[in-house]
Amino acid sequence: MVEPVRRFLEICGGSICVAAFFVVITGTLVVIDAGMRSEEMQMSINFNYPDNPGYKGQLTSKSAAETKKSTKVLDQQRVVEALRASDGGLTADEVAAVHGEVFLKYRPRFSELRKLGKIQDTGERRPSALGNAQIVWRLTNGE
Repeated sequence: MVEPVRRFLEICGGSICVAAFFVVITGTLVVIDAGMRSEEMQMSINFNYPDNPGYKGQLTSKSAAETKKSTKVLDQQRVVEALRASDGGLTADEVAAVHGEVFLKYRPRFSELRKLGKIQDTGERRPSALGNAQIVWRLTNGE
C-alpha cells in the first residue's frame, strides 16, 4: 500500500493532507469490506444443516430459513409419504403437485432428506415446472 500512496502524493503535488485523507479513506474502506465479508461468512455457515433449514448468505434467505423451522419436519414427512406412494419416484415439483402446493415449497426438503440418507437419485430426469431437467427421487432402502 506504500507504493500507491507515494504515487498519489506525486500526482497531488506532495500534499500531506491529501495523502493522509487518502490513507484514512482507503483504510476505512478495507475495514468495512472485511467486516462485510466476515458477516456474510457468518451468515452462510449453518452448522445445524440439515436439522435446520439452510440458507446462503442473504439476510432474506436467513429470515426465510428461520420461518421455515416450524414446518420443515412436516414438509419432509409429506415428501416421504408422496415418494412412498409413488411407483418409480417423483420430482420435487411432482411432490408439490401431489399436495396441491406451489412447486418451490418442497425443493429444499429434498436436499435435507438426501443429506440425511432417506432419499436417493434414481438417475432419471423429468422436466420441472420451468422446463429444466429435474431429478426423480426415491426412498432409500432404509425407508
